[in-house]
Amino acid sequence: MPTAVTALLLITQLAVIRPALNRRSERVLAGENPPRSRTHLVYVALEVAKVAALLTLGVSAFAV
Repeated sequence: MPTAVTALLLITQLAVIRPALNRRSERVLAGENPPRSRTHLVYVALEVAKVAALLTLGVSAFAV
C-alpha cells in the first residue's frame, strides 16, 4: 500500500502540479504578473505526504 501511495503522489506531482507551476513561472519570466496561486503549497503538501509514505515503506521493509 505505501508503494502505491508513493507512486500516486509522484504521478500527481509530475503530471498535474508541475506543469501548472511551469506555466506560471514561464508567465512570470515573460514579464506578466499572474494572480497568486496556491499550487506551490499543494506541491509541498504532496511532497511531505510522499516523504511520509517513503518512511512508512522503509520501516515496513525492515519489519519483515
